Amino acid sequence: MRIGQEAVTNAIRHASPQRIQVMLDYDDRNVHLRVSDDGRGFDPSVSPAEQEGHWGLADMRERAKRIGAKFTLSTEPGQGTRIETTVPFKLAS
Repeated sequence: MRIGQEAVTNAIRHASPQRIQVMLDYDDRNVHLRVSDDGRGFDPSVSPAEQEGHWGLADMRERAKRIGAKFTLSTEPGQGTRIETTVPFKLAS
């Protein structure tokens, strides 16, 4: 939940998007979260934390690591940003 919240907050604060899309889905093994925006994007080789003194992206990665989730960032200048998180779990029988 906090990863999704941070992704939406970052998009609103930094990306100037016209649109933010949040997708939450699950299957018998994983919960999948995708947050994407059509905002300004950024150069993924340069950490936004280093550029602006913000730690949201680093915090999302750390949260994902703590819960054993896969975290993927896709972005480039002028092309928006997509953050995908896959959290493994097992449904109760």
